[in-house]
Amino acid sequence: MIEPRYDAGDLNQCLESLREGKRILLPTETGWALCTSAGNSDATNILRQIATENKSQPLTVLVHNEASIEHLAANIPDVAWDLLEVSDRPITLELNAGQNIPLAALSETGEIALRICRERFFRDLITRLRSPLICSAIKEFTSYLDIPEAWKADAAYASTYQREHPTPFQKEYRIKLGTGGVVRILK
Repeated sequence: MIEPRYDAGDLNQCLESLREGKRILLPTETGWALCTSAGNSDATNILRQIATENKSQPLTVLVHNEASIEHLAANIPDVAWDLLEVSDRPITLELNAGQNIPLAALSETGEIALRICRERFFRDLITRLRSPLICSAIKEFTSYLDIPEAWKADAAYASTYQREHPTPFQKEYRIKLGTGGVVRILK
C-alpha cells in the first residue's frame, strides 16, 4: 500500500496546537476525531466532556508502536499481540488496566482503549509530540462536513491531511480483552 503524502506545515501546525494543550481535528484511519495530547490532563478532561456520548467508555488512545501499548496497559494478554499481528484493519484493543495516562481517558472501571496507527503521518506526529494522542472514541465521522459544529468550534486546528485526496476510511475491529483470556468483539 502506498502511504498518503502529507504536508510538513500541516504536521507542524498540529504539533504546535497539541503542545499548547489544545484540541485538534484529525482524520484517523477510521474517521475524523477530536484529539489531544495524552500529556495534557486538562485538555483530556475537556475532550471527555465534549466528545463522548457514553461517559463510561474509554476514549481511544492512538500510539505509534507496540512498546507504547506495554507502557500504557498492565497485564496485557498474549492474545493481544496475536490479534495485532494478524489484523488486516485498524484494531482497537480495550484492556483492563490502563496506566500512565490521564484518568479522563479511561473508562469508569479503569479500562483503556488502544490503537496502533499505521499511517506515516500519525507515526511522525506521535513520535515528534513524544506523547500518544487521545481521541474521541464513540463517534467518528467519515466526512469533515459531518463533524458537529461544537467540535469544530472547540478545535484549535483542523488538519488538512487527506482532505484533497482522501484514502477511504477503514472499519475498525474493536475488541475487549478481559481477565482469564476472555475475548469480546465489540465491533
